[in-house]
Parts: sequence; C-alpha cells; structure tokens
Amino acid sequence: MSIPVYKKVQNYILESIENDIFEEGKQIPSEHILAKQFGVSRMTVNRAIVELSQQGVLKRVQGSGTFVSSKRVASPPIRIVDISTEILSRGSEYRIEMIAQKLQSASKSIAKKLEIPEGETVYFCHLLHHENNIPLAMEKRYVSRTLVPRFFEQDFLNISPGKYLLSHYDLVEMDQTIEALIATKELAQFLQIDENSACLSTKRRTWSTIGLISYAEFTYPASRYKLQSHLTLRDTEIFNIPMDTL
Repeated sequence: MSIPVYKKVQNYILESIENDIFEEGKQIPSEHILAKQFGVSRMTVNRAIVELSQQGVLKRVQGSGTFVSSKRVASPPIRIVDISTEILSRGSEYRIEMIAQKLQSASKSIAKKLEIPEGETVYFCHLLHHENNIPLAMEKRYVSRTLVPRFFEQDFLNISPGKYLLSHYDLVEMDQTIEALIATKELAQFLQIDENSACLSTKRRTWSTIGLISYAEFTYPASRYKLQSHLTLRDTEIFNIPMDTL
C-alpha cells in the first residue's frame, strides 16, 4: 500500500518539527505553499494540518496562520530496563542484528538532543533487536564520543549498546517520550510488518554522573507489543515493567 498524500504532508511537517526546521511557536508554511511544494490540492494539505491540529501538534490562529504548538506535557521519567535483559527475562531467545555502525557529525537536531556543538563527532549505531528471531524493535542510538570513548570497542553482537552503558556508567537521570507513528516502507521492511502499520516510538536521553551520554530512538510494532506499567502511589519511584507480547 502506498502512503496517502496527506500523510506525506504530515510526515514532512512532523520531521521538520523534530529536526527544528519548524521551531516551537513559529509559523509553518501556508497551505498554498505546501500545496505547491507537494503538487497537491489545498484541500489535501488542509486535511493534514487539521489532523495535526486536533492532535495538538499544530495550532491554527484565524487570520494569522498555523503555528507549531508548545511541547506536549510528558509523563515522569521511568527507570531504564535494557531490552536484551527484558527479552531474556521472558525466557525468549535474544539476538542483535547490526545495520550500521559509524562515526558521524551531529546534525542540528542530534546536537540539541545531546547538548553538544553542531558538527561534533558522535557514535551512531543502527540495529534490530530480535525476540525468537522476530524483530521486536529497531534502535537508532547516538552516543557522546567525549564521555564514552570506548563505546565502539565493544562487540555489539554479544552485548547490546544499552546493556554496555548500564553496566559501565552510573545512570542518574533520563527523559523519555512515547508516541505513535505510522510505519514507512523502510521501517516496515526492517520490522517485517505492513507499510502504514501502527508503531510505538520511544525516544530517550540518558545522563550518567559525568553528563548526558546517549540519545536513543526505539520503534516497536504496535500490533505485537504493548507498554505496561504498575505504580504503587506511596512509592517515590516509578518502575518500568518490561513490555509483554500480546
């Protein structure tokens, strides 16, 4: 199935917001400009914008235009559980598939997330986590080369990046967002799902005692997995309960 045109417009807007091309509180291009850019009718662009406005991503101001909304209120951070430990704890077989592993210059967006200068060299790895030989999650991780100098000396076919960081660095803080998204063709191929299927996206930054060391993006097929947690209100800490298969 090909992705609907209005969804392509939405994806462009969302990616532009994520990469700080369309900044918080700033006006996005008009419907006329977007329609011309994508070669579609203004009605198609209007549908994309109306849906994003209903989701709280955009804010339409009559007579002024459409603006990027303030950031969503996030739930409190939760304790990190490494994905390999999570899978093994269920008695399942765990396997990593490395897609890419390289040094690269931090884009404006990644530099902002890692709180480093734009263009600074960072570690990047792109991999798949498998449970019983079925893709559970796709991970893209960016790690500070300055604070984690031996990161690429590890064999990530035997230890996941998250497990290495958890076992070698005292993690003291994190922030995390969980959002829904639609699978692109590339993502669908990696996760072995249909294009346009619903997915869960988890974006996480982690700090150790020496500073902000990692930014990671995990994407899960929503049709196979769910996020589940339990909280005792008298407790002062919120604990992460591993994801369960449906």
